[in-house]
Amino acid sequence: MGLVTLNINKPNYNVDSQAKVLSVDQARDCYYEKSTEGKYIIRRRPGYSLFSTTGAPETYVAGILRTGQGIFWSDRLAAAFVVAGGNLYKLASDGTATQITGATINTGRYAIFAEGQTLDLTPFIYIAHGGTLRYTDGSVLSTPTDSNTPTAASFVASLNNRVWADNSNQDFHITDTDPATSLFDPFYWSMVDNPWRAAMKADTVQALIAAWNEVAVRGTQTIEYWQEDGVNPISPLVGATSEMGTDSPHTIRIADNTMFALASMQGKRAVVRLLNRGPKIISGDIDRELQSYDTVTDAVGALCFTGGINHYVLNFPTAKKTWAYDLKEDLFIEWGAWNPALARYDVFPVAGSCYAKAWNKHLFLGQDGNVYQMSRTTYQDAGAEIRTLIRTGWINHGTARRKRSSQLFVKLKSYSPTPAKVLMRWRDDGRPEWSTYMELQVGSESEQTQFAKLNRMGMYRSRQYEFLMTDNADLALCGLSEEVEELRN
Repeated sequence: MGLVTLNINKPNYNVDSQAKVLSVDQARDCYYEKSTEGKYIIRRRPGYSLFSTTGAPETYVAGILRTGQGIFWSDRLAAAFVVAGGNLYKLASDGTATQITGATINTGRYAIFAEGQTLDLTPFIYIAHGGTLRYTDGSVLSTPTDSNTPTAASFVASLNNRVWADNSNQDFHITDTDPATSLFDPFYWSMVDNPWRAAMKADTVQALIAAWNEVAVRGTQTIEYWQEDGVNPISPLVGATSEMGTDSPHTIRIADNTMFALASMQGKRAVVRLLNRGPKIISGDIDRELQSYDTVTDAVGALCFTGGINHYVLNFPTAKKTWAYDLKEDLFIEWGAWNPALARYDVFPVAGSCYAKAWNKHLFLGQDGNVYQMSRTTYQDAGAEIRTLIRTGWINHGTARRKRSSQLFVKLKSYSPTPAKVLMRWRDDGRPEWSTYMELQVGSESEQTQFAKLNRMGMYRSRQYEFLMTDNADLALCGLSEEVEELRN
């Protein structure tokens, strides 16, 4: 056989481990970077550091930490706002968190924000939290005085300074011109035409998303698209309905001019991208995983755009799984948080994200209610170890005959100034037992330090290699080559 190059391919989580030969069996806490030759290298995912401590009281829902409820960046107020533990906080550029007092916010519920402006052009932010709508001008948290303000709103959206809100059923409400003042008022909810009804299917409104000069009214079975028509004053777009239900409303995120969400497509649970109202399933590689989760209603979506990587992150707190979808490479990777006490991966603890434009910071809200900053120059999670793992398929070089491995070449790359190490182990012929870990030293001083050459690697019919990166360094697995000789059975 001679020298054989083992290409790095994307993982497929629908295939049994023993059936994987060319695909990667597991890829955790990493991301794929495509070379100019069209091949992949695997690099460590971004880490994060503590940006702000809110001091919010701990909140648990069904035994799951749910202190962090929502995070939002306001362009007009040039500040980030966080709901955590039932409190609202305003964050300064140095991370100082100031609690905004006033009205109360429900605990344990995800919070949705919508920015608008008053009649005198003063900016404000509506907050939906499963109760009566609240709003803030950045200094106090208030409740609209209109007696018809929605009292069970989980979603709020703003389009052309008209505010839309659900009310936990099939109906939704909008603001309009106040007859007493003849002025268009974003706090006037008593218009006689309220409420409006999503009537394509008899299902409840799960989410209201304002984008592309229309509002997507998302139910459990369909999505209706509504717009301002200047007369009624709103109406549904005729013939513009997506046959797609919303399973987890808080997974909806907009990136690359596309809407992403966990959805239901004629009975199939899937991650869907919605472009020009046309849904496309993108989760084929993790179908088996998604369909095994008993509870997905508490799932939350976030965006990780930092250092040139672009990921849509889906966190399933009850299922204890986190999937990161690479928008560039169209593949899913499992992210998590290593628990050294229990020797297992827990969920990546994200409860929301925002891009603080004026500060050029990518922030995410943790389940603990604190705010963290993502960075491509950080390779720990707030000081904790990131455990990047890559496990190949069961390599057999296209034959079930025994092979003798004379040499194994592992191409590694370090982007850090200090030496680091990568751990490697293997197992043969489908057996569960692993070899002991071998340390592969990686430097950054010269090209010669990037190749690890291992001699006399034994005999096997099929073999699985595993690589583990835990050092606080920017490391990459760039390729594998093996000198093998086919033997008689």
